[in-house]
This record gives sequence, C-alpha cells and structure tokens, in this order.
Amino acid sequence: MRESFKLEQKLKSQGFSELWLFRSGEFLGRISLGLFGIEENAIKALEEASKKTNIAFKVMPRYETKPSCAYSTNQLRNWEI
Repeated sequence: MRESFKLEQKLKSQGFSELWLFRSGEFLGRISLGLFGIEENAIKALEEASKKTNIAFKVMPRYETKPSCAYSTNQLRNWEI
C-alpha cells in the first residue's frame, strides 16, 4: 500500500485531482481516475491522461447495478519518485 500512496501523491502532483485510491476490498491498492458509463469515454479520458504522465493506465470494466468502465493504474513501474 505504501507504493500506492506514493503513486497517488505523484499523480496529484502531476495535476490529477479526481482520483480514488482503494484502501480495502478486491481493488486494494488500485487507483481509479474515473468512472464512465460508456467505454469509449473512458478510452478518451485514458488517452488524455497518458499525455500528462508516463504511468501506464488501462481501462477496466466494473459492474455494479449497471455496466460502467473506469480507467486506473495498479502498475507500479515506469515511474520514479
């Protein structure tokens, strides 16, 4: 989790203000940068975010009461603190 906290701070320092670090549950340690009802919108947001940083993001489907997509990172590589 310490690496996730560091990554959260790095993303915030790069201008990412709307993010969510999962501190428990099945997504423990992952950082969500958005929740989208349409996958294409998540992909567009991912492409824009990728222009700001070299951190690897990916779109991951999440399902609650209705399908939605989010893009997030749980890959703690390709960046330095």
